[in-house]
Amino acid sequence: MIAITRIVPRIVGYLRVSTDKQGKSGLGMDAQRAALEQCASQTGATTLRTYVEVESGRRPDRPELAKALAHAKRSKATLVVAKLDRLSRNVAFLATVMDSDCDFLACDNPNANRLTLHTPLVRKPSYAGAATPSRPATPLSVPKMFKD
Repeated sequence: MIAITRIVPRIVGYLRVSTDKQGKSGLGMDAQRAALEQCASQTGATTLRTYVEVESGRRPDRPELAKALAHAKRSKATLVVAKLDRLSRNVAFLATVMDSDCDFLACDNPNANRLTLHTPLVRKPSYAGAATPSRPATPLSVPKMFKD
């Protein structure tokens, strides 16, 4: 487990497995629950509630995730997942979570947040847009006031 240094006073947990078989065995859920408990312990946070879902990550309509996001937003808490891929492996869906105005924390990548995940999505098209057939892509220019 990675050390979590962010200050997180209240958390709402979200656990997800993809299949009924995984849900019934409990193994994936137990590992995720342990990661959430360790996160709460490291940050001194109070866990308000943990939402559990057995649903494919490909499905955009996940009722328990919607409830968890609403609860976290309403409580001004941080949504915590054991691993970032428990939210989604789909960038478009992850963008909707980022736009929900709910802070989130992934125990496996505690430095990930709305800004750090958004930056690569913005930077790549910016560089691609700067490239033309006659000119290769270059970093955006630096304003004169920051030049030596």
